[in-house]
Amino acid sequence: MTVNVLLANLRDALSALAPVAERAHISWRDGEAYDDWDDLASCVYEILVGRTIAADASAGPGVLPLAPYDMRLPSYAEHSSFAVATEDGSALFFNKLSAGEGDFGAAETVPATLGGRLLDAEPVVLPIDSVSWTLLRRRNDGSTEIREHVRAES
Repeated sequence: MTVNVLLANLRDALSALAPVAERAHISWRDGEAYDDWDDLASCVYEILVGRTIAADASAGPGVLPLAPYDMRLPSYAEHSSFAVATEDGSALFFNKLSAGEGDFGAAETVPATLGGRLLDAEPVVLPIDSVSWTLLRRRNDGSTEIREHVRAES
């Protein structure tokens, strides 16, 4: 399974959940969403994405946890992350999907070095289908690997 497929599954799930949340009077739109939507989106991310990454049989020992959903970290050095490489050798680290009009088709990313140090730059929003996402897998021994595919075990 590709990282792009994992993020597409997340997009589809959040898109399907938005009308249900609205009927329950839970705001999901950017700038309006609060704790209830944040909890729902984080739970969906953990189940559909985080658990798939954690269960990846190709990971091996000592893998650092996936960065949490919608939480800008002071550094990404202690987390595995989804990322898009940039032309200058840095990366854009996945933070969350932006609601848009309910399609959740854009990702908010955080500019950082490949080592995980944040750059002094504003978040960048990218259409999720416009780039090739990778998993930057970090291990507690300091090693890293970049993967486009994970092996989802059933």
